[in-house]
Amino acid sequence: AAMANVLDVFVQLEPSVAALEVRNRVSERPLHIAIKFRSSHVLQSLVHDHHVDIAAPTSFGMTPLHQAAASPDAAAILPVLDPDWHTSTCKNGLNQTPLDVYIATTQHRLPGTSCGFLYHPDAMEHLPMAGHVRGKDDPPPENFERMKSLVSPGLGILRTAEFKSSPVTWSHDIPKADIADVLRIHDVAYVEKLKTLCGRVPIDVPAEELSAYCLDADTALSRDSYEAALRAAGNVCAAVDKVAWLEGVVAGTTRNAFCIVRPPGHHAGPVGKVTCDHDRVGSHGFCLLNNVAIGASYARSHFKAQGINKIAILDFDVHHGNGTEECIRHLVHRVQDVPFETPFVSGTHRTHQYKPWRSEEDVSNVFFCSIHGYGPKDPKQEFPPGQYAGAWFYPGSGESTDKPTDKDQPIIINVGLPYQRGNLARQEWRRVLRSDILPQLVAFEPDLIFLSAGFDGHRSENVNWGYVGLMEHDFEWLTQSVVKVANKVCNGRVISVLEGGYNFHGRIASPFCRSVAAHARALVAGSQTTEPWNEVAMAHEAACEAAMILDATAKKHKTVAKREDDPSRDAEGVDSSSMETTRTSKRMRKEVDYVALAAELTWESAATK
Repeated sequence: AAMANVLDVFVQLEPSVAALEVRNRVSERPLHIAIKFRSSHVLQSLVHDHHVDIAAPTSFGMTPLHQAAASPDAAAILPVLDPDWHTSTCKNGLNQTPLDVYIATTQHRLPGTSCGFLYHPDAMEHLPMAGHVRGKDDPPPENFERMKSLVSPGLGILRTAEFKSSPVTWSHDIPKADIADVLRIHDVAYVEKLKTLCGRVPIDVPAEELSAYCLDADTALSRDSYEAALRAAGNVCAAVDKVAWLEGVVAGTTRNAFCIVRPPGHHAGPVGKVTCDHDRVGSHGFCLLNNVAIGASYARSHFKAQGINKIAILDFDVHHGNGTEECIRHLVHRVQDVPFETPFVSGTHRTHQYKPWRSEEDVSNVFFCSIHGYGPKDPKQEFPPGQYAGAWFYPGSGESTDKPTDKDQPIIINVGLPYQRGNLARQEWRRVLRSDILPQLVAFEPDLIFLSAGFDGHRSENVNWGYVGLMEHDFEWLTQSVVKVANKVCNGRVISVLEGGYNFHGRIASPFCRSVAAHARALVAGSQTTEPWNEVAMAHEAACEAAMILDATAKKHKTVAKREDDPSRDAEGVDSSSMETTRTSKRMRKEVDYVALAAELTWESAATK
């Protein structure tokens, strides 16, 4: 009710006073939610009818007053909360009053700018299988129903009132990618193969028979799949045209963009599928052309005069972006010898691999990072022993690597997260991004940032086998953080390209739609502010999360202790030793005082001014 501003439902629920102060999983109360979604009617009722606490903080020290002060509608919301808000002395975790937050936010506000949403109906023409029919078996994960859940009028979450009233500029007249831009990434033989295979699909083939026309066991084709793939790649190039021209802060400009495309692309390498030691056969993973790589190479090759020299790609799909990584490895000339033998002759076939985007300096001007799940398939052991013995979570590659020290090698960083129960993997995901990946992105100082935006890491997704286990809030947090990095280094230029995310059941209430909406919401809000990346704020956030983890661990220990002290529980054979208590690892970790670290960063920041 607080999200949708539906006061009638709110009244019918008749929530108790205690219920109105209950926190959700990210420690927000109903009042925080009403402020976030600018739900004016519910906000009025909460404050004036139910008298909720307007100074109750989240676990990160954010009170409703401070949240309202940072809202685009602060001038309307703050007087509802407290007519004398500007004299309030309550402080957030960064020791700021609501007035401090309001002044800082106002200084960074950009009126008249917008976020571009790019979508073309050809995305619906890639029909690898029949659609979803209630009561029947689920269709394959990569299905056109995903697009309907996002963009269909009256059904899609990106067409709801929230985004209609936001500074969003829709683009539908999008050209296909030029073949020259496609061949900068893919070999011509592979492109011709795709084109030929799609051309062989009969025009009148029933949807249920499309499974007979496949690129591999995972990736089916329809007659218009090649055209849809060209349009998806062209979508990203069109986004580059909008964002890369941005010079300074000009009203009416598109500061960032979201490319709503399918088929996805980050598993497609120069010759299609990419193999690895854990999967010698490989699969295209629903991908045909590498949309983000085509768009990134287009930006670097065509926008030199606009100062687009350094390109960064951050892939947060739960599956390793092996195709994009392979495309970037082709920025360096390599020679590959493949031995072969027939009944009549044996020898070695030598191939030269080189796909430059602009010059020999490509290798030092392109940054790629993928953060994903990595480990054996079925880590929760939900299937009979031996059924998936030796099998790895798709695509089997992406073991954690550091930034290469050799300047002649591409800048490729992989973070492969192992399976962990509960919130441990999610917390590690945020920690690595905050303390390692995003600071490296800041240090690289790109001129344009691309996101391979996959949402299949959500804890309610069906294809991640339990890896990562994120919530919508995590996608929103990462997007907000990347926007702040972009504000600091490249005038806010961010282009997000849709990759995975497949649980669309429930439509706008589905994990996929909620995750995409959270991501898009952060892009839209970020298009109207120049607030930069702030290390002090990140250190404070880390300290708060560390405190939350300690609190959760203490509660878990307390629960275990109660079970051990309860004889009736012991009689039932409860094995408390199987419960997860503390995290262990081979490497000893030095304890960090995050509060002291935040204070030190604050002092250093003040000393440098």
